[in-house]
Amino acid sequence: MKKKLATIKNIAIGICIASLFFVLISAKSPLPGTAKKYEALTAESKSELNSDVNSYMKKGWQPLGGVSMAYNKNGSARFSQAMVK
Repeated sequence: MKKKLATIKNIAIGICIASLFFVLISAKSPLPGTAKKYEALTAESKSELNSDVNSYMKKGWQPLGGVSMAYNKNGSARFSQAMVK
């Protein structure tokens, strides 16, 4: 069980690092301090979050950072994405 948790932790760290790298090289990411509006989107599934993020992007919002995922006590996942405009 500990080995499985360690593997999950390593995967999560890798995803965070990759997300940070993507944000740093993305030309569309707003510069620090230039955003006028901030919104934190949350969803119970990746597909729901994808739909919400795409909807916001069509309205001129941009993702800030990577997707965050956390597990509730009952084991279900919650996905989050920060958006700025």
